[in-house]
Amino acid sequence: MQATFHGGPYDGIVLDHNDINLYTRFLPVGIRKFVLMPPLEEWDAVRRGEKGKDGQFEAACPMYELVRTTQGIEGRFDADGSIFAQASREYSEGRQVVPHVEFTGQYFKCYRGDLEDVSLPVEHFVVRDEKNREWVCFPVSKAEGESGGFAEMMSRLGGKPSTQPLRLVILHCNDQAELPSKLADQTD
Repeated sequence: MQATFHGGPYDGIVLDHNDINLYTRFLPVGIRKFVLMPPLEEWDAVRRGEKGKDGQFEAACPMYELVRTTQGIEGRFDADGSIFAQASREYSEGRQVVPHVEFTGQYFKCYRGDLEDVSLPVEHFVVRDEKNREWVCFPVSKAEGESGGFAEMMSRLGGKPSTQPLRLVILHCNDQAELPSKLADQTD
């Protein structure tokens, strides 16, 4: 999963689910998802591990709502916190509507790197992305695909950055043929 951020100080930045887990504060409000970003001037220090994502910052932490669209995940800037406040109110009053979106395509879980501790299903296959990197992939259910692999990665990491070279991504594709180009967008 990658999220493209729109508006505010992080306008145009693209983060994958690992970046969101490691460097932002994730704030679910019912079915709606928000992230609290470090102040932009502290971003590099947080990424280097010099400051914690929950640390004390001099400046305000910008908030974004993560919204699933047909183009992927968008981070939409909440300049004054009013969108978060509205979501909190709706949730506490039981008024959050679960949107119905027709599901098409297929989710694929893909690994790259040291697979020693990974139990692969029989239906796994190898894909070379457009950067000539080798990935081991297999189709997963919609429910598992929408979880983004957060639970698996956090259990593997024990909540700490990994020293093992293993990369996990879950991608939604129209079909398997899209994997090489979508995997090429993944950072190391």
